[in-house]
Amino acid sequence: MVMPVHLCIESPRMAASIQRPRHRVRAGAAIVAAFLIAGPGLVRLAAHDIPADVLVQIFARPEGQRLHVLVRVPLAAMRDITFPTRNGVVFLDVSDTAQLDAALREAARLWIVPALTIDEDGRRLEAPTITTLRASLPSDRSFADFETARAHFRQPPLPPDTAVPWNQALFDIALEYKIAIERGRIRIDPAVARFGLRVVTVLRFRAPGHPERAFEFIGDPGPVALDPR
Repeated sequence: MVMPVHLCIESPRMAASIQRPRHRVRAGAAIVAAFLIAGPGLVRLAAHDIPADVLVQIFARPEGQRLHVLVRVPLAAMRDITFPTRNGVVFLDVSDTAQLDAALREAARLWIVPALTIDEDGRRLEAPTITTLRASLPSDRSFADFETARAHFRQPPLPPDTAVPWNQALFDIALEYKIAIERGRIRIDPAVARFGLRVVTVLRFRAPGHPERAFEFIGDPGPVALDPR
């Protein structure tokens, strides 16, 4: 069962999950991950090092002929990706901007984009444009609402001397999908269960002229109509 704040949507694939309104979501998610050293100053998660608990946050908002999708996931959930590190592979090396950007783009290509299948009026949308991606501190609270999250992507990246353990950092990505009309019927089929042993997704969608709708689901819920009429 998937339960938005104002509506309950059910499907056979969703029956095994117990969903709760957005205000009951716990903001933090404990991430348990081990790592293997891939080389000096680099770290790569082994295939079996799966985080125990993962919180995925998604905003989706159509504007004109673009559907803006903002995603936040723990960096530790992006396995088999080599990230630049320092101080004995403890801290993420945000000063190595070229290596970090390449690693984040690879993570987006392999993990985020394939996990989000989105339809508009029954037509599958083409692969999105990755407009911005960045690493963030675990204390960052910019995903409290859509506007704050979007403004977050316009801010400068983390200072080069930032000390954040790589397996506590957050991965933020902004995507743009081409849509036909602003008021089309949007449906999303997120496949994020492979991000961790237990994955909770909080998704908030706002259609033009309607209040924001908040959804929460566990694992892969199957297709979810974001603005059923």
